Amino acid sequence: MRNFEVKDDVLTLLVHLGYLAYDAETKEVFIPNKEIIEEFENAMSVGGWSEVMRVIKASESLLEDTLLCNESSVAEGLDKAHTGIRQISRTAASLKE
Repeated sequence: MRNFEVKDDVLTLLVHLGYLAYDAETKEVFIPNKEIIEEFENAMSVGGWSEVMRVIKASESLLEDTLLCNESSVAEGLDKAHTGIRQISRTAASLKE
């Protein structure tokens, strides 16, 4: 594949190369193993994707707190996520104007 026509072409290539896996039941791609996740996180942290990394880390913390039944931390994490989504929505709306 030399030309990418749509974003699915990129995902298809990454699946064929083994960097992503495809779940036919949910029709979603995912990072298949810990080593690739670590490389992804490393690339994001040095490539100017600090906001993406912040969201990933927050998501990991929220999952861990949920599994540990830490209600106050889960509530705080959900509140932060909700606030972040509102800020992103406002920013996106202002860019459209």
